[in-house]
Amino acid sequence: DLRIDLASSFMIGDKEIDVEAGHRAGVKSVLIEKSLTETNVSSSAADFKAIDLSNAANWILAVPN
Repeated sequence: DLRIDLASSFMIGDKEIDVEAGHRAGVKSVLIEKSLTETNVSSSAADFKAIDLSNAANWILAVPN
């Protein structure tokens, strides 16, 4: 109804469940590692792993549409 382009959208979170929610919604996912409480970041399915929100924003802005 809102005509959101999911292919050009992102989910940012600090837990693997956020990454999964993003992928289920059909968007790219970014995992913020700095505040991550889960132990195994290397096995994350995130499209990008950022050290903080600024790093995530820079990556998002660099992703081609």
